[in-house]
Amino acid sequence: MVKILLVDNSSYIRYQLMLLLKRDNYKNFIHAIDYPDAITKFKEEKPDLTILDMVMENKNGIETYKEMIKINPKAKIIIMITEGEVYKDLIKEAKELCDNTIKKPLPPSDISALLNKLVPQEQ
Repeated sequence: MVKILLVDNSSYIRYQLMLLLKRDNYKNFIHAIDYPDAITKFKEEKPDLTILDMVMENKNGIETYKEMIKINPKAKIIIMITEGEVYKDLIKEAKELCDNTIKKPLPPSDISALLNKLVPQEQ
């Protein structure tokens, strides 16, 4: 069963992501709210896929992504990008580092297509 780590400080976003992913028959979710929580769960749970918010407390999603890649260079990670002028440098860095980025709010068809590309769909 595919294990997905959802990292966002907003419980609402994590819940919406989970509902969206359940429609594609993904069922095994781990939740994290910030950098320390995400890194701990990434190490312990070894998820098949991580969906990571770019804007978080403690350390941002870019720093979290870099640490996760140090732990597992083959990790499959999607960075959720928050649009806005204030985030333009973070957005640029996210797109340079990670091949898999998606804009928030999340268009259901975009997230489904990206997940199906990265991890096999559950039956």
